[in-house]
Parts: sequence; structure tokens; C-alpha cells
Amino acid sequence: MEVVSSCGAVIASAPELMQLLCAEDYGTVVPDILKSSTLDLMYTPSASYSHYGLGWRLNHGYYTNWASYHGGNLAGTGTLWARGSKGVNAVVLCNSRSYREDIDFDTSLYDLLGTVMGALGD
Repeated sequence: MEVVSSCGAVIASAPELMQLLCAEDYGTVVPDILKSSTLDLMYTPSASYSHYGLGWRLNHGYYTNWASYHGGNLAGTGTLWARGSKGVNAVVLCNSRSYREDIDFDTSLYDLLGTVMGALGD
């Protein structure tokens, strides 16, 4: 794909996404690359929509332990990464995707990430 800009321009592996996520999670193990005030702006819900900040989904109704998350897909792929509320982060990248009506791929991806984060203590 020559031009995808914001709809898929990030090309990274799961470990690379995890490094980025850990560098913007208010954590102390990996130094953050942004000031706390900037992170506060990113993770503050919009006045017009309480489930979205600056590039991050917030206040997930099903997973209350997720502080923020972001997902995406292009045909044949699915991604989801989340910053947990107790310092646990997780990334799931899929190189396949189902669009069958009898399979809810997105819910399955949320369930998978929720299981991973729960197993890690968040």
C-alpha cells in the first residue's frame, strides 16, 4: 500500500508496540517519552465523547481495568493494544481476520486481550 497515512501507517511488531506503550504509560520501569502533562491530555476523555481521548479509546464498558486501548484493522488483519489500570500492558496482533457474520472477531479479540491482561494481574 503506497498511501495509508493514519489508517495503518504504523508498521511495527508486537514487541515494538509494547516498547512504545511502556514508554507512555506513566510507568517507572521504562521511562516515559512524554511529559506527564502530555499523557494526561492523551488519556483525558473528550468533552464531546467520554470514550475517546487523543488517539485512545477510554472507559471501556466491558473491561473496566483497561485504562486506555486502541485497535485497528485492514483487510485480513486485526490489532489491539491496551494500557491497564494497574501497570499491565498488552498487545495482540493478528495476521488474519474473519468477516463472517456468525463470528464476532472484534469481541473475540477483546476477550483474548482481556484474558492476557487478567492472567498478568490487571
